[in-house]
Amino acid sequence: MFPLDGRKAALFMSERTLLSFVILEGRIFDAAAIGQAFWAGLAQTLSMEGYKKRDIDEIVDSYSELVLAKTKNASQTAQINSIARDYKLLVRRRGGLKRYDIGSAIANVNGRPRRAVGWATPEEIVREVLTARAA
Repeated sequence: MFPLDGRKAALFMSERTLLSFVILEGRIFDAAAIGQAFWAGLAQTLSMEGYKKRDIDEIVDSYSELVLAKTKNASQTAQINSIARDYKLLVRRRGGLKRYDIGSAIANVNGRPRRAVGWATPEEIVREVLTARAA
């Protein structure tokens, strides 16, 4: 959780691809709500990236469980902090959440090259992973 324009936000990030999305708190996040929010957020993010519903369903169905854990990896902690900072600055620069859609922020952040993945974007890495998986 981190503050985003005066609201609490949950940031989800894939360690492998750095694909991320934010869900703004509208209710208490308990374990069940976090899982539901994750799957819904992942599906919405993939939809915004142009994936078809059939492909999204296949991706989501390929996971048997969701495990959330605090990372002890300093590199991953730095990545998630950097991405949270990107969301904060972007939303602030665009006039706050009342003027800037969170979906646009997610697309913007996932379209930024990241050094940790060889200067590719998280979007590009996800496409590579899914293409390799389909082959």
